[in-house]
Amino acid sequence: MTNGRTLYISKKRGGVEYLSTLPNPKSRLNRAKYNLKTGGIEAKIRRPFTGYVHSVNVWPINEEVIFANAYRSLFVSHDGGRSWKHSLELPESSGLRGIMPCGLCHKDGIVYIGEYIFDEDSNPRILATDDFGRNWVTYLELEGIRHIHSIQTDCYSNDIWVTTGDRNDESVIGILRDDKVEVIGTGSQKWRAVQPIFLPDAILWGTDVPYEDNHICMMKRSNIKSTNKNVKTLHTTSNPFYYATSINDWAFFSTSVSANRDSTAPDGAYHESNNYVTVWGASSSSEYQNWQVIDRFGLKQTLSRRLNLTSFSANSYIFLDSYDDTIIYNPINTENNNNKLMKFHLAGTSS
Repeated sequence: MTNGRTLYISKKRGGVEYLSTLPNPKSRLNRAKYNLKTGGIEAKIRRPFTGYVHSVNVWPINEEVIFANAYRSLFVSHDGGRSWKHSLELPESSGLRGIMPCGLCHKDGIVYIGEYIFDEDSNPRILATDDFGRNWVTYLELEGIRHIHSIQTDCYSNDIWVTTGDRNDESVIGILRDDKVEVIGTGSQKWRAVQPIFLPDAILWGTDVPYEDNHICMMKRSNIKSTNKNVKTLHTTSNPFYYATSINDWAFFSTSVSANRDSTAPDGAYHESNNYVTVWGASSSSEYQNWQVIDRFGLKQTLSRRLNLTSFSANSYIFLDSYDDTIIYNPINTENNNNKLMKFHLAGTSS
């Protein structure tokens, strides 16, 4: 877990302890700019105006190898997070988060990342390393795609799934196979997804469309290779879905609130989302039809929001993960419990 570029590790008896701090690879004036985006006193000064900016992600591969990024700098640790080496610099047009939290996966000794870029004249790449970040190669370049939302390993089929966005033809859900993305679905906002959930007999995803209602969708695995995918809508709400996790026969999604209008929205397209980020959950006992609010949070009222300077406001999210019979969720840019780790147990208690 992180606070800015500072990393902490959970202790067996509860609580957390300091592990290390991701380095600042810049020099001179650029060091302050980097701190402003990724942590340090500069970021603390900025937060009352913009809110918390998401720019750091961490991905443990095993007990020794951990990847992390701070903005465009990707680091790797080969000693369990005690020390870090600069592994890769992401493209200049990458978003503040560098790559998405679900934009890295590991399979058969190879680590893959998907670029989250905003340069309309460039094609995002899937990069790969087979020596844990010492060397990277371009595994695949995706033409006609704006950026990559996720690259995730399916624990049931062992396939690597890729999701992309953002316009209709740029929105793809597919499988990385034979050095290409085998398209499962594309051509509409129904296929604009961030993080899918893999079930034994189905795939679930939530749509990420700031200018329309959003849906949790299901596709049976038996329909993956069929012409008619028979995608079923399970739940509809106003806010885009971002992050997801599952435990046993339960699935969980969280929504987001964007501070700015979607630049890829069609002319005149506008949709009023509610000012809450929410964790939704449902189980197979209702055939994933009965979605319950697990928790919800109002938006942090930063100075930029009060002044209606939305271009300076950070978005609001809830990050999700799970272990045993518990989900962990972490709201960011919220009025209450901002940046805190929360827990929900399937027994029905939260803390």
